[in-house]
Amino acid sequence: MTNPPDDLLRAALEKVVYFEWRVEELSRERDAALATRAAALTDRDEARAEVRRLSRSLADAEMALTESRARVGEADARARAAELESQRARSTAVADRVAPAQALRAELEAAQAQALRETEARMALLSRMVEMERARESGEDESPLDLGAFIAELRGEVETVRQREVQLVRALTDAGVAIPAAEAPRPVNAPLAAPRQSTRELGERLAAEGRLDISSTLLAPPPAAPPSERALFDLCLRDLAARDPAIRRRAAERLGALAFVAGAPALAASLPGETEPSVRAALVRAVVICGGDGSRVLARRALAEDAEPSVRLAALEALADADAVEIASLDAAAAVRRLAAAIAAGIPEASVALERLKTDDDASVRRASTIAQGGSGDAPEVADDILSQTLSAVRASLRGRSVSEVARAVSLSPREVQMAAARLLAEGRLVQRGDRLYTA
Repeated sequence: MTNPPDDLLRAALEKVVYFEWRVEELSRERDAALATRAAALTDRDEARAEVRRLSRSLADAEMALTESRARVGEADARARAAELESQRARSTAVADRVAPAQALRAELEAAQAQALRETEARMALLSRMVEMERARESGEDESPLDLGAFIAELRGEVETVRQREVQLVRALTDAGVAIPAAEAPRPVNAPLAAPRQSTRELGERLAAEGRLDISSTLLAPPPAAPPSERALFDLCLRDLAARDPAIRRRAAERLGALAFVAGAPALAASLPGETEPSVRAALVRAVVICGGDGSRVLARRALAEDAEPSVRLAALEALADADAVEIASLDAAAAVRRLAAAIAAGIPEASVALERLKTDDDASVRRASTIAQGGSGDAPEVADDILSQTLSAVRASLRGRSVSEVARAVSLSPREVQMAAARLLAEGRLVQRGDRLYTA
């Protein structure tokens, strides 16, 4: 039988031991909580310090950005001012050159008019003096007259006028000013000249005599174009001989847009000696537009023999017939064969070339041939390759590029670049401002 007091004492002792252990445990938990709180406070202080440091860095960056923008604005303003000053200096230089030339031209015109008036007056006076000399020799007039001295004096004056005119012509030639044409005086008692024939009448007469073989197209009168287009046509003909390739290319493109048959000879003459591929491409397009069937031979020659794929692409795009597709289907450049496949789909006579292109070694050509006939193609990775070429060409230029510029840069047809650009624009990888493409 147990002793109740001992049990109670034992229970009390157990509870005391438990509470002491519990007190120690709670003390340890409190110390840990205090340590965690101290660490949190330290982290908070460090975070606040970092926020203050970042705020100062952000303020410094904003100040530096503001200063950079101000410097860029000042640089742009200085560049613009320098450009305006350069333009003003060029204008002043041109005016300084033109003013003496205009003065020389006016002086030459005045000298020519004066010489014409004096020559006519002296011719009339000479006729009168000849009559007087004849009357004196016949005894009808006894007044003395030295006709030889008068003729010698007249010749001296004519030589002086001629020397002055030569000096003025030389000065105008050195200044680069066109020399005004002077009408030569008709000698006394000279027969009247026959009426002048027009170019058409002269060409028809020479053709009838067998001395000239000229087509009816060239004999046709020029189109009834407004004066602005005729002035632009003359300017473009002069620009075909410019030193800058961009000016020559723009002149060829404008002549193609005007589509005057009279521009075909100048375009055809410029094509063999042109060294810039982009200019040759523009010349090929323009000569086909202006020259009709006779100029298609030049385009076919460029398609078969030109070393630049961009020129061959332009020739194929301008011709777009079965013969051109047949030549292009054997071209070494895949871009030319792809365009040939796209064109052959609309030409029944080019079915043989299209079948050849469907078995081409290049996957992109096979896909283009299949798509041209309404299929889905068997080389979808080629589209990604064309997209990457187009995107890289646009990224390479800070000022953006047009579709035609991208096509020349990557040796692809404008149609392929147009399709690739449309997809890149839809995906948001490119943006378009006007006719130029930029990376997004």
